[in-house]
Amino acid sequence: MKTLFIFRHAKSSWAEQGVHDIDRSLNGRGIQDAHDTGGWLKEKGESAECIVSSPANRALHTATIISQALDIPLSSLQLERKLYQADPWDIEEVVCALPNHIDKAMLFGHNPGMPLFLDQCIQKRIDHFPTCSVACIRFDSDSWIDRNGPAELLFFSAPKLR
Repeated sequence: MKTLFIFRHAKSSWAEQGVHDIDRSLNGRGIQDAHDTGGWLKEKGESAECIVSSPANRALHTATIISQALDIPLSSLQLERKLYQADPWDIEEVVCALPNHIDKAMLFGHNPGMPLFLDQCIQKRIDHFPTCSVACIRFDSDSWIDRNGPAELLFFSAPKLR
């Protein structure tokens, strides 16, 4: 079985003028939501062996906060350029490249790619994927590449749903 956590980064700041999109930081609410989400996941006993994040500052900061809350070493965090402005096929490539010895992985990215990829995996639509949302899905497979059939949605949560 392979388990995948799909995250949308926490709320980012638009206050800084002239900052490139990739460099936008989290705002105060985003930082708090990421800490709350990490705490909620820890209470549920969730963890992962690998974290893959978009290189965008807001996604990486969210991933870092969550990894610290779950006591996942930062050495388990990788940056993947394909997750920035990704479509579902880019995300699929990232998932297929995960080593098979890893059974639980977390991906941190952006709208609209992450929810579209999720919809494709579970073969149904999640109507709203707000900032700092997380979906956990499980594939009945021992391989990240050879996943057959739809994934099972174990849970979906967002800050305002908890």
